Amino acid sequence: MEKKKGLRLALKLSLMVAIPILLVTLTGICLGTVKQGHLSRSLVEREISGIARSVREAYMGMNGNEPFTLKDGTLTKGAKTLTDNYELIDKLKAEQDVELSLFYGDTRLLTTLTDESGKREINTQMSDEVYAQVSKGEDYYARDLELFGTTYAGYYVPLYQPDSNEIVGSIFCGRSQQQVFGGLKDTVFSMAAAMLGIFAVTFVIVLFLVIRIIKTLNGAVTNLNHVAKGVLNLDMSSSVLTRADEVGDIARSVQSLIHSLREILTNITTSA
Repeated sequence: MEKKKGLRLALKLSLMVAIPILLVTLTGICLGTVKQGHLSRSLVEREISGIARSVREAYMGMNGNEPFTLKDGTLTKGAKTLTDNYELIDKLKAEQDVELSLFYGDTRLLTTLTDESGKREINTQMSDEVYAQVSKGEDYYARDLELFGTTYAGYYVPLYQPDSNEIVGSIFCGRSQQQVFGGLKDTVFSMAAAMLGIFAVTFVIVLFLVIRIIKTLNGAVTNLNHVAKGVLNLDMSSSVLTRADEVGDIARSVQSLIHSLREILTNITTSA
């Protein structure tokens, strides 16, 4: 019965320490998740904007300084035909896990985006909001861009005629929210698992230490009970007596009490 009481007390004391630590751990996980989300979105924005600009430079640099021309539905740059030429954007999609499109005006002429049957989503228009901003020579970024039933983090950059400020179209680069948050979810789970693992180890250590302290206190209480019954031929454990903390102080006080009672009893016996 005393052992069960000691374990209950040890558990209560451990929980008094563990609950604040658990609250701090959960708060840390929540704050870490929010921070990681902001960081992830920021990294994605920088990455897709950099890819979009690189693709723009690649197309503008094709076939020297020849201009972009759209005639009878065919996009060319000088003598080079760009329509149906997907080598560049397909390669980047495979390497960087992004979606890419080339617009002439507001019309998507080249793209890696496909429908459910695998057909490329060409000859489709960008939104008026995007076109209004890109046609002024400004980049456009959206975290939640809806395209053909899928949500993307998307970045548009204006496409210029070579050696000119004339805007003829734009380049789009995007990554689906599923991909963005899929990586974020893995990171958050790993962080949460690590922090909860640290909490579990801390709780076990605290519980172990508290049980040791309770065990020592129970020993002192047992000795006092024996003294109350007149049993004085006992001593506290030497390992407890040498402790430099409060538990050691209690043990030494109990030991001193036992010695004092022994001396009193001896004096009484001698006098008699």
